[in-house]
Amino acid sequence: MRPADYLYIAYHAIQANPLRSVLTTLGVIIGVGSVVTLVSLGQGAGAQIARQIQGLGSNTIVVSTQIPPNGGTSNPNNQGGPPQMFPDDANALRDGLASAALVVPEQSAQVPVSLGSNKVNAQVIGTWSTWAAARGLKMSAGTFLPLAADSNSLNVVVLGSDVAYELFGRLEPLDRYVLINKYRYRVIGVVAPTGFQNFQNVDKFVYVPFLMTQNQILGTDVVNHIYVQAPLAASIPQLEKKVTDLMASQHGIQNPSQYDFTVRSQSEVLSIARSTLNTVTSLLSSIAAISLVVGGIGIMNIMLVSVTERTREVGIRLALGALPGEIVVQFIAEAILLSSLGGVLGILLGAGFALLLSATAGWQTVISPAVVFIAFLFSLVVGVFFGWYPAFKASRLDPIQALRYE
Repeated sequence: MRPADYLYIAYHAIQANPLRSVLTTLGVIIGVGSVVTLVSLGQGAGAQIARQIQGLGSNTIVVSTQIPPNGGTSNPNNQGGPPQMFPDDANALRDGLASAALVVPEQSAQVPVSLGSNKVNAQVIGTWSTWAAARGLKMSAGTFLPLAADSNSLNVVVLGSDVAYELFGRLEPLDRYVLINKYRYRVIGVVAPTGFQNFQNVDKFVYVPFLMTQNQILGTDVVNHIYVQAPLAASIPQLEKKVTDLMASQHGIQNPSQYDFTVRSQSEVLSIARSTLNTVTSLLSSIAAISLVVGGIGIMNIMLVSVTERTREVGIRLALGALPGEIVVQFIAEAILLSSLGGVLGILLGAGFALLLSATAGWQTVISPAVVFIAFLFSLVVGVFFGWYPAFKASRLDPIQALRYE
């Protein structure tokens, strides 16, 4: 028999019991659909994470505090308190790295910014004048913080685009005053729309000189993060080591197990985030794939029922000279057709649900051809694997006993 003949017979066998066929493939549909949805969401989340982290630039290093691996701290500046960084740390990095990199400290907090009756809860960033260059910000109006603000108390502020619009609407914000923590600040610039960087909406930021957040807004000189930007991404490994050595020297720490700070490049952060996301996606997909096994068992059960129902048909074919191998191929073709039908419907269901989530919940999804192909291939494997035993059982029927079967 030709392959088309096997498919023709399988198609008519399935068509004879359409409801049973659909119910049989339900497990495969749900399994394939779940895997496609989860992997699409996982890949979409991975792409979004990559964009957010790379928004800082692949040549950026972030210095943060951490609890030392040994649980204590030997930093004499902390006097046994929690790990902290101070402006002296940023100054030490700036002086130690010289022209090799841009160094900017960051203080940040959610603080109300108001103009008359208009009030916005914005992320206030206290930093140096080099922040815009280090973070790649562009201005839509005015200028960023002046160099003089790094060493002098200047009540000036630069607004993110969303904050400027919420406070001023279509009015010109430059040279007007806003209140931050009851202090008046003159608006000297507005940052062009930037979107999200490192999972934060930069358009909701406002920027003031570090000295002003230290003295008027936060009342502390503790630094949240220090950003170091290298001229070239290729110099990152050497720069990371230099930053680590400078910070260790500044904190008086010689043993790496006592480091109360971390030094990480954006590529390293991205690698960790992707690895974690891939692990979670694989785990969830594996759980979802269990329903494929359930679907395969359902196909095997129905194929066994089909063998029993068609015992006389099999007996007639064997009596007319059909080979056992042809009987095997006939029933496996039917199982493959059932599982592939479930695979196609599952792919459509999974892709549709992923797109629906993207449209309604705003979750990014990436439906790659590779995922679709692998999901369909897996459904075919399920058909072959779980269809083999019923097909083999049918091929082993005794023609005489099969013809007597009622």
